[in-house]
Amino acid sequence: AMLDAYASPAREDHRVPFTRLMAIVIFTARYDLLDRHMREAGCGVVTGRELETVELGNLEQQKREIEKRMRELRKTAPTLRRGDEA
Repeated sequence: AMLDAYASPAREDHRVPFTRLMAIVIFTARYDLLDRHMREAGCGVVTGRELETVELGNLEQQKREIEKRMRELRKTAPTLRRGDEA
């Protein structure tokens, strides 16, 4: 009865609490239900092999940051002294 009330377009007063929405999403693997709401907030749901794409993007960003820092250091880093110099 509760699921029927949640799914009924006529029952606008019967809203699904977030904790129950999460249970429904997990149980049914309907991540698109959650994704639709998350996108309204400016983010989204990533699952399965899409996580590899996210990781790749994260690594690319880290690489750019490291390369930027290396360029900065090359401009200012002094040359190392030799061991026999005082």
